[in-house]
Amino acid sequence: MAQILVLDDDEISGRLLSQMLRKSGHQVETALTPEDAWRVMSEVPVDLLILDTELGEEYGWDVLAKIRKDVIFRDLPVIVHSTNSRRDVVERYIDLGVQGILIKPCRADRLTSDVEKVMQHPWSDHLFEPEDVVRSRTGLTANGVRDLYRDALEQLSVARESIEVLKENLEDASAQARLAAIRSCAVNVGFELMVRFVDAVRAAVKSGNKEAVAEMIDRMAVLLRLLEERVGQEEEPEEGEGEEGSEGESGEGEGGEAAA
Repeated sequence: MAQILVLDDDEISGRLLSQMLRKSGHQVETALTPEDAWRVMSEVPVDLLILDTELGEEYGWDVLAKIRKDVIFRDLPVIVHSTNSRRDVVERYIDLGVQGILIKPCRADRLTSDVEKVMQHPWSDHLFEPEDVVRSRTGLTANGVRDLYRDALEQLSVARESIEVLKENLEDASAQARLAAIRSCAVNVGFELMVRFVDAVRAAVKSGNKEAVAEMIDRMAVLLRLLEERVGQEEEPEEGEGEEGSEGESGEGEGGEAAA
């Protein structure tokens, strides 16, 4: 099951897509404008965007171009759903990077098939260092890594509140130090997107762009939700792992089952 955002300025078309997707077991959010879509993406952990081409004063490829330049969402999978099948339009989308192009009216089985293909490799999986790499680097078991993620989530949640002051004062030394701590924590757990995010915030601070800093700090909530999902993922423990134990693994079951 995926969390899908449908961006279509035609309310009937958006509702029809939503119905087909929900019948396949997916959760769906809808947006009529690009502004609404960005708001949803900043509030809901979206797995996939289904994008119309004609969106009032903007075109789908304009929205996609912004997504591909965005620090957080540039790897978000996008399927285009449009009445426009002209070669130049299709090529424009392909150049920007799409995971599928569906021409209206779209059959439900084709929509379901394309979504399933995209969701075989969720984009959020690529935002973290692979867990086996983290285990090899740290010497922790799977449960130990899970605890590491939990600790990082707690630390980053607290740190987010501490850097809020940068929205008003870009020179605040304490917030700058907290930002550095966030980056260090993200490096330790292999949260590559958070590292990229902090570097972008630092660049905005250095350039004196207070508006960009405030916007990015607000969107840190998206990254924390991604980490929450990482913490909640279940993994089959390796044989004997529950007997090995590791620092921070107390209180877990005998089979090494990770706590949610």
